[in-house]
Amino acid sequence: MEKTLGLAQANAIMREQVSVWRPNRRDHAFVYEHRTRKYPADSPTPATLRLMISVLGDAVGSYSLNWLHTPEKWAFEQRQRESLRTTLGFIFGGIDTAFQLVAIGTPVCFWLGAECFKATSSRGQTLFCSRLW
Repeated sequence: MEKTLGLAQANAIMREQVSVWRPNRRDHAFVYEHRTRKYPADSPTPATLRLMISVLGDAVGSYSLNWLHTPEKWAFEQRQRESLRTTLGFIFGGIDTAFQLVAIGTPVCFWLGAECFKATSSRGQTLFCSRLW
């Protein structure tokens, strides 16, 4: 492992080992975790750098070097943060839309003038704005 992949055995912790019997051979899968490479390092639940090696019979089948394993607690916290961001986005998006409507509507009302609100129809009903109709 050290010669081929550049990972010292002293820096690796075995996390999983799976063995499967096949006809005329036995296959293995090993998952190692790096002792010191954690992202972010100061987090109580950091993602860890992992390595997977599969052995098919007496030969190395494949290996996957440098993939991050994310703990369930970290994934749960990320989903909560994303939910909060989405909720706040809807709230502040609605407030922003209301401010934009006021910002556009106020100059339009001043442009149309005060008589806009005093207009009456032929039946004597007060109209909202006769210039718009």
